Amino acid sequence: MKKKIVKIIMFVFILVFIYSLYNIIIWRNNNKKNEKLKIKTNNILKNDIEPEKALLSVNPDIVGSISVPDTKIDYIVVKGDNNSYYLKHDLNKDYNNAGWIFMDYRNKLDGKDKNIIIYGHDTKDESMFGSLKYTLKSSWFDKNKYVYLTLNDVKYTYEVFSVYETPKEEYYIKTDFNNDFKDFVNTLSKRSVHNFNVSVGENDSILTLSTCSHYGKDRIVLHAKKI
Repeated sequence: MKKKIVKIIMFVFILVFIYSLYNIIIWRNNNKKNEKLKIKTNNILKNDIEPEKALLSVNPDIVGSISVPDTKIDYIVVKGDNNSYYLKHDLNKDYNNAGWIFMDYRNKLDGKDKNIIIYGHDTKDESMFGSLKYTLKSSWFDKNKYVYLTLNDVKYTYEVFSVYETPKEEYYIKTDFNNDFKDFVNTLSKRSVHNFNVSVGENDSILTLSTCSHYGKDRIVLHAKKI
């Protein structure tokens, strides 16, 4: 009886090992594919005469690109009909556990968005938004204060005013405001691990970058004001 139990336990361990190994292989392959897509699309941005047209032929959901200095964040941004599709699909719309960098579906991109929100996975190889955690360190924010968002071939500069880690919540991903935007940005500023000395007013608009941390329990967040 003891030998049978030992054999069953060993069999279960072997199955778990094989399943874990399989997931690791799939994850690595997905990340390699995404890296190739990143290189391809960034080359289009740099070298194509009509980059916007060329990118839309890759995926009509493409709305722009995001770049954060001294991180690995330099990606094309897509926007779907919801905030779940690109958690598990890549730029080619193929199923991919690493997902892609995507904008909140509620953003209208009509020039009136008060809070443009962009999401990405916190990957172990630091692709996607896996390097957003750099912005929480003094070695980053002591020499960096800008992030760059390109929309319709126009490059916008945003000045960082808050970086922090917070439990999962809905507050900071708010997109609609009713005379409460000033209170909103004041709350975000107070959360910051560093005082950037940047004033954000009622007439400003902001950019929010968000990723998971601690196995999805918390969020790493960066907020910046369009200048």
